Amino acid sequence: MGRALVIVTVVALLGWNLADQPPATHPDGGFPAAELAAARIGRIASTAGATALTLRSLPDFKSTEAYLYPLVRAGANVRADAGTGPVTATIGTLVLICDSLFESAIGAHCGGPAETRTAPPARFGEPLDRFSAAPGRTITIYRPIQ
Repeated sequence: MGRALVIVTVVALLGWNLADQPPATHPDGGFPAAELAAARIGRIASTAGATALTLRSLPDFKSTEAYLYPLVRAGANVRADAGTGPVTATIGTLVLICDSLFESAIGAHCGGPAETRTAPPARFGEPLDRFSAAPGRTITIYRPIQ
């Protein structure tokens, strides 16, 4: 009787654990989505003639690593900019990663206003591209005006 109870309990626990697995990929797309975004950033930057990228996160307290790693892994020359306020100097193309979860901390909405505060039009002009890399993540790419 005791042995049967142990077997039933172990089988039930194994079944429950197998049925309660997390998804294979995070709902925001995880690393595969970051790789796709990095490939798009790389294509746009190379089309614009850039040999290097400057990456900045909005808000400034968030890391750029989610996109920095796949870009470096793909062979891009990337500089992470942990600065605050408007960007004053870049190495090559400027890539802004805006997280809409923190729009109140940024003080502006992603997809235009937040990026314009960080990349002033007089210095960067219009974006080369703006796209949603994942739910709530907007990537905007600028080439500095020469």
